[in-house]
Parts: sequence; C-alpha cells; structure tokens
Amino acid sequence: MGTLIWVVGVGGAGKARAEAELHDLGDNLAWIEAGSRNVNGVRTGTHGTSTLTPEDAEAVRREIPLLESVAENVDGTVQIAAGNRNWSTRYRGVSPEYLGIERWRMAEGAFLSDDHVQQMANVAVVGETVRARIFGPSDPVGRLIRVNDVVFQVIGVLAPKGQTGSGQDQDDTIMMPWTTAQTKIRGRNIEYLDDVLGSAVSMDAVNPAIDAATSLLRQRHHIGPGAEDGFNIRRPDEVIKAPIQASATLAQRMEGMAVPAPRPGTARSACGFRSPASQDRSAACPSR
Repeated sequence: MGTLIWVVGVGGAGKARAEAELHDLGDNLAWIEAGSRNVNGVRTGTHGTSTLTPEDAEAVRREIPLLESVAENVDGTVQIAAGNRNWSTRYRGVSPEYLGIERWRMAEGAFLSDDHVQQMANVAVVGETVRARIFGPSDPVGRLIRVNDVVFQVIGVLAPKGQTGSGQDQDDTIMMPWTTAQTKIRGRNIEYLDDVLGSAVSMDAVNPAIDAATSLLRQRHHIGPGAEDGFNIRRPDEVIKAPIQASATLAQRMEGMAVPAPRPGTARSACGFRSPASQDRSAACPSR
C-alpha cells in the first residue's frame, strides 16, 4: 500500500501548507487592492489603476469600526547593496499595523513606528533571506544599506515565514515606511497605494467589513450604480482554498489510480493479474 499512502500524503501536505499560509496571512484579513481598468478592450490587471489613495486608507480606518487595524501598502522591486554584496528583492512600504495584520514576528531589533511614517525615515526591516544574502551570519541591526541609490539603516530582522504554497520565498523582502517608499523609492509625484489591508474584529465581521469598505470606496470614488469598481476587495481564504481543493482533488484522482504493491507470496503475471508465486507464469493470458 506504499503508493496509496504516498498519494494521500501529497494531498494532505498541500492542504496543510495552504492552511498554514492562511494562518500566516490572518483569517480576519480584508484586502483592498488597486483594481484593473479597461483600455481599448484590454484589462490592465490588478494594480492597473492609481485611484487607491492614502486618503482612502484613512477613511477606511476612521469610518469602518469593524476593522480594528488598517495598513497602507506599496510594493515593488529594488536592488539592495552593502559592501561588496548586492541582492534584488521585493520591497513593501507599510505602516506599523502591517506587522500584526499579516502575522509577522520580529527576530531581532524593532519594527516600523508611527514616527518613522510621519518623518519619512530612511529605516528598513529585512527578511531572513535578505539578511543572509547581504550580511551573512553577522548582525545587521544598525548597519547601513543602499536601496537603489538611497541609504537606509536596518532597524530589525523579521522572523522567518518560509515559502508560500506556490513556492514564493516570503523572507526575500525588505519593509520600510510607506511614506518613504512613495517619496524616495517610487518618486515624489507618485502618491497612490497598491493595497489597503485591514483586520476585522472577528471572523464573522469580515464580510460585513468588506461590504462597508466597498460602499465607502464606491462613494469616495464617485462610482455610479451599475458601474464596475475601480478596486478589488479580496479575502485571502478564498485564494488559499483553491490550492487546498486542488490538493484534495489530486489525491482523490491519484488514489483511484493507485495500485497496491503485491502482498508477500504473490507475483504479478505478464498479464497484470496477481497469482500465487508458484503458478506457472508461462500460461497464456486469457482473451479480453
């Protein structure tokens, strides 16, 4: 039965990983994402608009009490260097609430503060992969790095999260104040956000919070009845459920195809049937 056990194990492992990833994301997470737009009949995809603003985030924070925490987010790719080492990684410009909403923990140092955001400070928190690539085994807290052409001070290291269900290295990241990312990494004339992340007061409050956020943003963006939203609101559990279901389906299908290994004392004939080991294997196969 070794084949059968292996197949079920594959499905169970995929489900376990997806459920662990959902836990890391936060099961009460409401995720507002800059939406797509239609240009000459072609969809630009997510983050295809620049209409999600810091003012929207502040309105969500102020007017939707079902969300106990709200965080701004901008992201992209940067080149990091220190000494003779350099590395390309993803950056996230966030507010202090991001740490709790996304269930990150600190391994060393401190996370971003409200003062860092208000002052557009050149401070950064690095993931474990970035720490290893840039600093090796040494302590990076207090050290200086160049992010593109801007000098930052490392104030903390994130505890490792590992890979996502799709194989993405979550620890290959650097985080900084979202105001700093907007003005010093993206450019002074870029003021929009990529995402606004919120944590509902309970799991039961997630859908009502999503409905309230949708209504608020449609009002703020002057979207008329029947018109499509200029933003997306996602629930990560809906995204994570897809690989969970896929793993379960794969296990079921492969389980149906699995052929148990022969039991001791039996052998598989040339025709594919089990027979006692002593049976004459030269016998002709029956017609089908």
